[in-house]
Amino acid sequence: MFKNVSASKRYLKNRNQTRPDMGEHCPEYFDLKFLKKSWTHGKKKREKTLNKLAEYEYTKNIVVIKNNKELNSFLKQIHLIQ
Repeated sequence: MFKNVSASKRYLKNRNQTRPDMGEHCPEYFDLKFLKKSWTHGKKKREKTLNKLAEYEYTKNIVVIKNNKELNSFLKQIHLIQ
C-alpha cells in the first residue's frame, strides 16, 4: 500500500508535467494497470520474501522497513543522516 500512496502523491504533484527524474517529454500520468500491479505484486512476493528472510534470522540482523518514517529513523540510527 505504501507504494501506491507514494505513486499517487507523485502523480498529483507532477500531473501532466515531466518529473525531474524522468526524461524530457515524459509527462506523469495516472495508470490503473501500474497501481494494480504494484498492489498485487507486493502481496504475492511478501510471504515468499519473509520466508526467505526467516532462514537468516539467527545469523543476520534483518530490518523490515515499512514506510518513510521508519526509513528515516533507521538511517539516523546507523548515522547515515542527521
